[in-house]
Amino acid sequence: MTSVVREPAVELSADRIAEACAAAWQRLGESVQRLRLTGDQWSAEDEDPADLAHDAGTLHAVLVPALRRVELVLDEQAPFAAVRHDLSRWLESGWEVSALTPLDRLGEAHTTLRGLALVLQGCWLRDSQVRFTSGETP
Repeated sequence: MTSVVREPAVELSADRIAEACAAAWQRLGESVQRLRLTGDQWSAEDEDPADLAHDAGTLHAVLVPALRRVELVLDEQAPFAAVRHDLSRWLESGWEVSALTPLDRLGEAHTTLRGLALVLQGCWLRDSQVRFTSGETP
């Protein structure tokens, strides 16, 4: 008798998306900083993976300081209308902004974030790796 062993499903969490984003910039030779926003306070994320767990009220971001670029992760739980204010603040401060969201929320992101001068990128898992679409304008 043959038995099939199934690997546990891999979740597309905010932390996993931010990790893949940071790794992509680092492969290009850029220095990055990971941040998280809880309430109204941005703070650097600790290196301890236990401290990087996603909370429902937490927004994750990857900064590429040399390029004045920030990539904000808008996962399955992110309220786009509420996050719009945070995105606007980064844009008003002169940063280039990208919003990363799972593919199944990309349409909602286009609708809610329309008019902001940012780039939207969808993401999904393929072979347990996070993949990103090309950038789109909302």
